[in-house]
Amino acid sequence: MTTVRNTSVTILPGRISDAFTWEKANGTTTLANPYDEAAVKEKLTKAQEATSAAQKTADEKADALKAADAKLAQAKQELASAESNLSAKQAALTTANETLAAAKQAKTESSDKLTAAEAAATKAAEDLTSAQTAYDQTAAVYQNKLNLLPRKVLWPQKREN
Repeated sequence: MTTVRNTSVTILPGRISDAFTWEKANGTTTLANPYDEAAVKEKLTKAQEATSAAQKTADEKADALKAADAKLAQAKQELASAESNLSAKQAALTTANETLAAAKQAKTESSDKLTAAEAAATKAAEDLTSAQTAYDQTAAVYQNKLNLLPRKVLWPQKREN
């Protein structure tokens, strides 16, 4: 028994002797002569046409596959380029972030130094004011002492010889 396209056919050995059996089996009462040259040429022509059509289809599919491979190769190159560009941009971003962090640190340090300098300047101004006050007070004391001394002591008269 042979199964062809979900149809079971039982093949029995032996010859088919009557036309009714052939008609029943093939829908025809006569068999083609297997040695008929025209029939063989027709079958050969049909086979060659089918082979040619199959080859054409295979060639078209091969060309389509080559085109798809070329597009895939191009897409891979574009992906590699995009990945390279992304890596470069990520490196630039990392560098920029590091530069920004360093600038912020420098700004903080400069701000701290400015605050310290302002505090030192304020302290120096206070010390100057205190020293000026002490000087003024000392000068006032000496001025008072000078005012109390007699004039002769301050400006002696010239002696005549």
